[in-house]
Amino acid sequence: MDQPMFIALTNEQFQELVNNNNHQPNVQRAPPLHNLIRLPTFSGSSREDVETWI
Repeated sequence: MDQPMFIALTNEQFQELVNNNNHQPNVQRAPPLHNLIRLPTFSGSSREDVETWI
């Protein structure tokens, strides 16, 4: 059963989940996306180097 499970929530249930999470100070927040994505910089790279990354 590797299918992802989807749970349908009403707007009220979703809002309640959000509110409950906001009251827990130790909830792990996801880091900002730009901290996770490290793109190579192409300063002074040849065109061939750039194309191997694409």
